Amino acid sequence: MRSRLPRVGPGQALAAIAVLYAAAQLLVVGVHHYFGFDEAVYFSKASSPRIVGISWVTSRALGLPWLLRPVTALDGGLVAMRGWLLFLSSIGLFVAFMPWVRLLRWPAVIGAALFAGSWLALFYGSAAYPNLPMGLAVVCATGWAVAAMSSETRRFAYAASALAFAVAATIRPTDALLQFGGFAIVLAVVRRRDAFGALAAGALGVAVGWLVWVVEAYRDFGGPSHRWHTAFAHVAGRPVRTLLFATAVAPLNARILTPRVLFAIAWCTTIVLTAAFACVANHRRDLFPVTVGIGTAAPLLAAYLLFPSDTEPRFLIPVYASLAVPSGVGIFPLLRGTGPRASWRFARTGFVVVVLGALLAWQIDSAHLTASVATQTGRVVEATGRYVRHEANGHPCRVGTDDRPPVLALASGCAPARILLGTIKTLPTQFSRAPADGTRRYLVARNIPPPGSPVDGWRVTKIEPHRGDVAFVFEPPGQR
Repeated sequence: MRSRLPRVGPGQALAAIAVLYAAAQLLVVGVHHYFGFDEAVYFSKASSPRIVGISWVTSRALGLPWLLRPVTALDGGLVAMRGWLLFLSSIGLFVAFMPWVRLLRWPAVIGAALFAGSWLALFYGSAAYPNLPMGLAVVCATGWAVAAMSSETRRFAYAASALAFAVAATIRPTDALLQFGGFAIVLAVVRRRDAFGALAAGALGVAVGWLVWVVEAYRDFGGPSHRWHTAFAHVAGRPVRTLLFATAVAPLNARILTPRVLFAIAWCTTIVLTAAFACVANHRRDLFPVTVGIGTAAPLLAAYLLFPSDTEPRFLIPVYASLAVPSGVGIFPLLRGTGPRASWRFARTGFVVVVLGALLAWQIDSAHLTASVATQTGRVVEATGRYVRHEANGHPCRVGTDDRPPVLALASGCAPARILLGTIKTLPTQFSRAPADGTRRYLVARNIPPPGSPVDGWRVTKIEPHRGDVAFVFEPPGQR
């Protein structure tokens, strides 16, 4: 009697992808690289009040600190935070793409694998930034909204969509609103008769997230109008080239024909072409699921290309997440091996596999390289923070630095200040005069200031945790 191997369904395959996604984050990225600038701010907001002086500005939202509360409530540190976020991102990947797998089966599984294999998903899966959880929440929300239109359990699907949109809008209100706007346009144009329920559920969820934003605006920022104008005061257009090179993990002065940049171009082109091919391949079927992914991604993509508030590629993570489903729909028939001639089917499938394999290798290398740079950058800050914390010896302290003040504040436990020691002529009063309460004062710079600087005569200590990673800590005379 022959034993039969169990048949793997798309739901089981999605679960396996989520597990592999978690394992890849551990192996390729790890959980030990130190806090980034924004991570320190979000972690501090989620922590107890003893971490003081890290400003919470109008452009941030409370959703991510709430996600970090289980870690900070237990006094967990860096590794605990990364492990918790790794767990959440892996579960989130499964939950986000599950409604799409119920609708589309294997094409949605391919889309989930494409997104999970990107270096942005690998690196930022365990990082305290809002873009990835917000993007996964939108994928989940649109998936359940589409499922509700062809499901007997509409109440559950609409409730799940509203909840997911609420999570997205609480984490990143403006991005969630833009993506819901694109989704609403597709609903109104393609599915006019069935659109009301999905629109109402999505609007309710987005409203919940924005209500949190409005309440915080009245409580801490002088009202919604003032918060809105302050948050967008620094937004200005930047060249697309900068965003492309950041996505390629390449220096900004690199040539356009360098391999890393070419791979980034190939990746973006593959996403666009496969999503477009999904429209062509399914023109006789229901195009609604494909147009939902494209329509949801389009407004956010346009906003960040025309008016980017930063050039970090993580801001486009929700775009890649929403395009993953139509991209998977476009790739599936190319891998399935259908067509008039066997030789043509084999060549086509082989070509697609080779291209995807090459892009995956580039993605893994980019994630590893980004993690290595983050580790090297954080190593000196972490060592400097330990030194300052030891010197402060439990006393209240202030630290001024020209590089990532929130990160150094988190590492040292001191209140931070932004001070450019290389150009400043006079120190702020809080650093130039000894405070009556015995607060210790420290200044940290990446280089020795030029002669005649206001720190001449201060005691200087060189911190070099690794060759080439250097910081200098300045302490005023007589502080000890």
